[in-house]
Amino acid sequence: MVALMNRPTLFDEVISLHEAMDDLFRNSFLLPSWRTIFGRTVTPTLALDVYEDNENYYVIGVLPGVDPNQVDITCEGNTLMISGEIPEFIPEGKEVVWQELPSGSFRRTLTLPAPIEADKVEAHYEAGLLKITVPKAEHARAHKIQVRTVERQLPSGKGKKS
Repeated sequence: MVALMNRPTLFDEVISLHEAMDDLFRNSFLLPSWRTIFGRTVTPTLALDVYEDNENYYVIGVLPGVDPNQVDITCEGNTLMISGEIPEFIPEGKEVVWQELPSGSFRRTLTLPAPIEADKVEAHYEAGLLKITVPKAEHARAHKIQVRTVERQLPSGKGKKS
């Protein structure tokens, strides 16, 4: 009597992969929150845009629903540190079905390419946007150098033939 060995075929492996992918997508879309990924808590971050001109850096961050008095901004050298707390927005008596809005403490450190005048930094909060104007140090600003022309003087009387 011959014993037959039952080996998996390539098709069997593809089905297993298909089922694994199905499970992955099913679990990903049914989880109530993105805050925990692989057992680790995700910390919210502050998204920033930075612009510059000759005199200043302009930092803009999105902080909807945040009390501007709870935002801490400090400068050291050419580094700007922004921290605060994003409140949780779960309405009272409601249960989370899906949650993407960040909440919790955040801290963002931004090192600018040139020295800054820390004592002249200004911050404003308007319509959910944190706007920070960071003056560049005077010696770090671009300065235009004027190129002067010099009129060339010919030697007087020497070498002339009459």
